[in-house]
Order: sequence, then C-alpha cells, then structure tokens
Amino acid sequence: MKTQVARLCALALALAATFGGASWAARVIPNRLDLAQAPGTTETYTLLLESDQEAPEEVRLYLGDWKRAVDGEHDWGIPVNGARWTLDGSFAAGDVVTIQYEVAGAEDGLSIVGSFRTGVPQVTGAVAGVRRLDGSETQASAAGAAVTVTRSVEARIVTLRLETHVDFHGLVLTEAYSGPVQLSSLDPAGGSFDTVERSCTSWIVISEGSIQLLPGEKREVALTITTPDAMDGSYWSSLFVEAQPEIIEQGGTRILSIPRTAIKIFVTAPGTEILVARVASVSVLSAAPLAVTSTFENLGNIELVVSGRLEIIDRTGTVVRQMAIPEFKVLPGGMRVLSVAESSEVAGLPSGIYQAVVRLEYGGDGPVVGVRGFRVP
Repeated sequence: MKTQVARLCALALALAATFGGASWAARVIPNRLDLAQAPGTTETYTLLLESDQEAPEEVRLYLGDWKRAVDGEHDWGIPVNGARWTLDGSFAAGDVVTIQYEVAGAEDGLSIVGSFRTGVPQVTGAVAGVRRLDGSETQASAAGAAVTVTRSVEARIVTLRLETHVDFHGLVLTEAYSGPVQLSSLDPAGGSFDTVERSCTSWIVISEGSIQLLPGEKREVALTITTPDAMDGSYWSSLFVEAQPEIIEQGGTRILSIPRTAIKIFVTAPGTEILVARVASVSVLSAAPLAVTSTFENLGNIELVVSGRLEIIDRTGTVVRQMAIPEFKVLPGGMRVLSVAESSEVAGLPSGIYQAVVRLEYGGDGPVVGVRGFRVP
C-alpha cells in the first residue's frame, strides 16, 4: 500500500457515537477505532472528514480485510470474504497443480470470483469453472491461455486446478465470495494460505462511498455496524480513505501514485474477552554474537499488547545477560516471530552451559515463558 502521509493527514477524523441516548465524541488519530458493541445490536458511528486542501478533493471510502504477518508487518492484500494462496516456487510448462479448501458458514447461492497472477514472467487471469457455490453457473477458460485455473465444487470442498503451458516463477491466487464465509485450507499445494477468520467487514455499512470535499469543508460519514447474535472477543476490519491518483516524478521516472490510508476498526463484545497465550518456541541461533528467536502465539479472542525480556542464565542461576523485547501486538489466532540479537561488538559468553529464557507479559494473570538450553564451547 502506497501512503503519502503529508497529504492524507490533511483529512482530520473524529469519532462520535450514541449508546442508549448518551453521546460522546473524541478526536482520534486516523488509524484505529476500538468499539465495544454487544452481540445482536446495531449502532451507528459518525466519522468527520475535514479537508485543509487548497483545491476540491474527491475522497473514496471502502472497507477491506487485513492481518499481521509473523514479522509484524501489515498485510492488506487479503480479499474480503475470501482467501489468498502464495506459491513461491518455479513452474514448468505442462505442470498441473491442485489446491483444495473447504467452505463453511455460507449460503448455497453465493457467487465466487477468483483471480491469479504469476511472478516472472507475469501472466494474469480469472478462475474459470463453477461461479456459484451451488454450481448453478459456470465460466469457460480462456482459449489458448498460457496459464489456466479452473474451479470445481463438491460438498463444499472447492478444488482449484492450475495448468500451465509456459515456464514461470511465483504464483498468487485469490478467491472472494459475495457474502460472509469461513474458509479453511485442505491442501495449499505447498504454498501459504491466508484468510481473516474474525473479520467484521460484512457487518459494516458506509453511508457514502465517495465524497467531494471543498477546501476547508467538513463532512460526516456514518458507519452502521450490525453485530451477529453469536460473537465473542474482538473482530476487525479496515476503512480505507483514498484520494485521487496523481502522477509524481521519482528519480526521473513518472509514477502513478494513489494516496490512501487505512483506519483499523475493532469491534469487541464486552465481557467475552479471553486472554490466553504461550511462547511456542525459543531458538538460539548464535552465541557470539548472541542471537535468539522466539515464537509467541495468541490463543485468545482479543488482540494482545505484548512486551518482555530475554534473559541468559548460567548454571548457578545468575542472570548474566538481559535484553528488553519492545512492545508489539498480536491478533487473535496470530503469531509473532521475535528476533533478539546483541551487537557484534559485545563480548561473547564464556564457555559453559546456559539457558535462554523469554518472558513475555500480555495482560493475563502472569507472564508466559519459553526456555532453551544451549552450550558455549
């Protein structure tokens, strides 16, 4: 996502909401809305957009799904009500690859839209075959296409069959449904599978999809959120605020830039929060300089704010090294891979047997701890 902060910060946002006749309003930084809303209710929240541009500005607003990768980076490329597969390997002409996934929580009449793109050389196309979950519509593959992907459905099991007539490297494939679904991977064909299991995007209706803002003008946009009867913990989405494309000069090259920013939206059912976590692994990559990795897992149903420290303990129980682990956030069901390393200028540990202890506070009753023993020769 390309973001031009200077321009988008010209859009000031404030959030106002009404709960049972009591109203409140708060100025917020336009990157996150934390909303508490009971199951089975409908609430309307108002966003105030204010422009300080010297010329009229057309702004587009739309919703999207997102998640965090294990390195903490935001992933904005997952389709709403859908999934994405990423295969990093090489493909040869004549290869046939099969991907399978299962659909739950969906109506039979939902339509499906799929697309794919290869890496190098780049080939793009649409998924052919069954176009509705009940199989009532189909679409033929493009005749003579260098790469084809065909979809078939049987008992809510979807099979995607890729056939290639050229050599290429890398493949990204997406599937999106016309309504809420729960997708689970059965066979990702050796690639990665990404979906958002706790999305609230389908709960949200925006009052306007685009707004023409005059210089200095303020406009209200309503977000109406209807929660299902059965929900627990937190669910999330994002509201994208996008300005018109513009041509910029960069290094002697003209580039089409689309300035936009994403406002994260979290909806939490009060009183249903569960905080559970664990340190799934600790690995010592190097003793000189000291380098340790660890994997933290959020097993609860709300986003966790985590921080802690790495301790190196010798055989006497003495902490001989200690390093802080800066604060990070992990979504429900998500993981974060942490890397802690000393500078190469720091003296190595003396010969001996040690334990690398990762202690992480996440808001629960106590820290979660992971331990790995290692030897320095």
